[in-house]
Amino acid sequence: RSRLREASRVTTTRIGTLREAMLSNGAHAFLVSNPTNVRYLCGFTGSNGALLIRPDGDTLFTDNRYREQAGDELSAHLGSNLVKVLFDGDAVTAAGKSLEPKADRIVELESEHLTWKQVSALQAAHGEIDFRPASGSVENLRELKDADEVDQIKRAGAVSDAALASIVAEGLGGRSEREIALRLDRAVLDLGGEAVAFDTIVAAGPNSSRPHHTPTNYVVKEGDLVVIDSGTQLAGYRSDMTRSFCIGEPSGRSRLLLESVEQAQQAGIAAVGVGVQVSMVDQACREVLAEHGLSEAFTHGTGHGVGLDIHEAPSVSATGTATLHAGHVITVEPGAYLPGEGGVRWEDTVLVTTNGSTTLTNAPKQPYIF
Repeated sequence: RSRLREASRVTTTRIGTLREAMLSNGAHAFLVSNPTNVRYLCGFTGSNGALLIRPDGDTLFTDNRYREQAGDELSAHLGSNLVKVLFDGDAVTAAGKSLEPKADRIVELESEHLTWKQVSALQAAHGEIDFRPASGSVENLRELKDADEVDQIKRAGAVSDAALASIVAEGLGGRSEREIALRLDRAVLDLGGEAVAFDTIVAAGPNSSRPHHTPTNYVVKEGDLVVIDSGTQLAGYRSDMTRSFCIGEPSGRSRLLLESVEQAQQAGIAAVGVGVQVSMVDQACREVLAEHGLSEAFTHGTGHGVGLDIHEAPSVSATGTATLHAGHVITVEPGAYLPGEGGVRWEDTVLVTTNGSTTLTNAPKQPYIF
């Protein structure tokens, strides 16, 4: 019960913060349509939901498939009397029908989520209402994680750690990329994960030079580099981790990739802290790779925020402008990829703390030769 009371307190505060921002912008209503943001604000996890926030109260719109689910989730997160649930087909359409031009003169919309068709329909139905884009309003609230969110991500990371350990113990050589990925996904579920956090990446041999490779029937053989990028979802929150391996004794080039990228990741994690610009974390990784002649082989950003979505703000890259604060959860994932030869990536989910950082994924990086 105490956990439910805490959930109610937190989610009520989230809506209150958004309402204050809405009013300070001169708006009279805010239509939340991104399913992830709806969940963050009121706890509803259905696929068809829209939350209309007004100065005097809030309404969740969904359909009859979620009648019982919506009642349970809203009671747990907000208290049974704080949100009225209406059931009328498409949630955004239903929310639009409820708008009152005299009271809802200015309505903020989530511009990144609604389609042109949906916005056009709202404007056609209410020509007298001023619909305005509110880019990133809820996403800004989601950037800094509270203690419960961090705990969920940490628990998800622990499941990923255990799942990967079980797969490595079975051996990677002689198995196809697809078989390894399927076995890992199954291990995540068997160990208590509610789902995988994203499509698992297993890239072996020449495929390991492709950062977002889709697993194939390629069979792992002696001398191959193997990159495994996986994550776990728990209570909606996700972890993200990559480990790299070599089957048998690595060649000189493979050893260079394995060791230099691991050193780059260590430098990146060491750079994480309160007040640090994300571009400096990216730079710390790139400087190490440049020392080993691999600057051109690092072909993507160093990381990203993690939470209810696998990719959230802030972006950790050379062009990123965010400054890290306690409560940010990011990945640090440098890589080096040589087309036709192979690639390596090391990645952990990292919490920014008042004293620096702590990793929320902790599968061993040694040994990586099998």
